[in-house]
Amino acid sequence: MKKSKKIPYFLTLFVLIAFTLSCATTVEFAEEEVIAEQTNSTVNAEVLTTVEEELEAPLEEYVLSTDVDKPIITAYKDRRVITANEVERFGQFIVVYNDTDTILTQIDIFDEAMFAENGEIANLLEENEELPYWEEIWIDLDKHSNLKKALSSGPERLFVINALNDDGEMYFRSWNPFLDFWDITLNPDDRIYYYYRTMPAANSGKLLIANETGYDLTSIEVSFGEQKIELLPDSDLIFKKAIVVNLDKLPALEEFIGNSGRKLIFKATDSDGDLYQYTWFPDDNYEWAIRFNQDHLYFDLEADLDSLNDYVLRIQNNSGLNIWYLYIVDKEMEDYWTEGMEILGYRILFEGSAFKFNLDNHDYLNHFRLAEINDDLTIVAYDDDDGRYVLNWNPIDKRFINLTGYMATDD
Repeated sequence: MKKSKKIPYFLTLFVLIAFTLSCATTVEFAEEEVIAEQTNSTVNAEVLTTVEEELEAPLEEYVLSTDVDKPIITAYKDRRVITANEVERFGQFIVVYNDTDTILTQIDIFDEAMFAENGEIANLLEENEELPYWEEIWIDLDKHSNLKKALSSGPERLFVINALNDDGEMYFRSWNPFLDFWDITLNPDDRIYYYYRTMPAANSGKLLIANETGYDLTSIEVSFGEQKIELLPDSDLIFKKAIVVNLDKLPALEEFIGNSGRKLIFKATDSDGDLYQYTWFPDDNYEWAIRFNQDHLYFDLEADLDSLNDYVLRIQNNSGLNIWYLYIVDKEMEDYWTEGMEILGYRILFEGSAFKFNLDNHDYLNHFRLAEINDDLTIVAYDDDDGRYVLNWNPIDKRFINLTGYMATDD
């Protein structure tokens, strides 16, 4: 029988010491975990208590912190803007820009002294020059000595700008050359709506003749009694312009007008060769003015019709009616019971006036020449009381229609 080996004493002692140390460490770790757990519980309880107290506090006591020098909200302030004055002040030029949406035909700049010296509108534009919309013009002061002198003399003061457009409408604004820029813009807000051309009063010794026909007038003749006088011997009367006849320079005409109950006939010819006739009774007018327009268009029954354009129809209204609607109807249109196209548009064909119409503009007849239409056409007219009148017309025979009081009435 073998004997078991004995463990040395020193080894047994070492094992006992190691076991003792291990137990001590485990107990220490366990105590630390308990202490930590107790500490965390205390802190959490304090945090919860603080949050609950904050939630219970009144809301107004908690105001956002603000910086006194930089408030959160401030008023927005627009920045200043300055533009360069491209035109030299008190230099050689004034620039006028047209933003009126019309064509300017006259521009006048003056001060009070210039107005006192001459109250009639001047024109800084060149002869027959116009200023179209959205364009500018450089006015050379060296060509306008009166304005240049007024600008260079005296203390600071206002000037006035007047401008007329091609419809005779006036635009007005003030201008301070000492403070304002020398590039001036005229716009629709500058229009004077109450402006109208001044007409000479009756028995004032003056007679105004205005051209509102749409064409330049090359001749104006006045017939009185057995006499005739040409009033435009050297120049034309431009569209939208006017002339004043000084009657004291025409003593025979002045004497004739001075007798009551007299009738004068003014005839004008335009650049297109058309004739206008205006019958004037001085006793019936508070203003002495002859204003030629399309209502005074007149065709001479003795005219050479062969020289007329083959597409143009001329109609003279001597019917005693004011015609509001006018139609030209062919046989096919009659068969379909249609009057087709109304040719007067916005015009009224007044008694004693005339009208010309280009068949090229007729929706139904523009493929014809008058000489190629074999059948009669029908003229249908309506007066201001809706009365309907018809007239047969053969374009081969004539290209001139004289509407008379014997127009057939369509029952």
